[in-house]
Amino acid sequence: LTTNVVQQHNFSIINDAMQNKPGIKYRAVGDGASKEGADVWDGIARQIEYTSNFQSILDVATKSQVEGGVGYWRVITEYENDTSFNQVIKFAPITDARAVYIDPDCQQADCSDAKFAFIFNDMLIEEFNRLYPGHEDAIGSGGSVTALGESYGWVQKDHVRVAGNFWVEEQKDTLILVEDTEPGKSTTLLKSQIGQGAF
Repeated sequence: LTTNVVQQHNFSIINDAMQNKPGIKYRAVGDGASKEGADVWDGIARQIEYTSNFQSILDVATKSQVEGGVGYWRVITEYENDTSFNQVIKFAPITDARAVYIDPDCQQADCSDAKFAFIFNDMLIEEFNRLYPGHEDAIGSGGSVTALGESYGWVQKDHVRVAGNFWVEEQKDTLILVEDTEPGKSTTLLKSQIGQGAF
């Protein structure tokens, strides 16, 4: 017989978090920033949140965080519609936090110093073949052997596991200080920006 004495406390924390949801807020600080400009960015952020149904995504991440210790969501880009080349920013949910593996050597609490991460997703084989045409032979007909050897759950009868791999690429650059014609004013830019419309 198991008596769940934690569940009620979890519900209390989750409900409180849902009543006080975080949001994006821009502040005008330095480099010629203005309150009007910050208000414009706030409007853009609210539009992204609205089109992504961000409040429900927060609910999923909050529940996962309280019950499992960690919760995630993603920031992605996708095409505006089927007839447009324009891409828009959107939030996307991660329903299973256990499917996310982040660099274990990162030190920051928010993992902002991570060098790599993996996100795993199990999908129907038919959906995999539709999204990744030409790779049908990699999974066979739902057998138990992959290019890595035994699948250990990577390939099942009806599903296949797909891994998204993310990593940080570092490159050296030179910071240049450009004196302005007006006394006491200067501008900084990276050497790589020269020739890319920085001037």
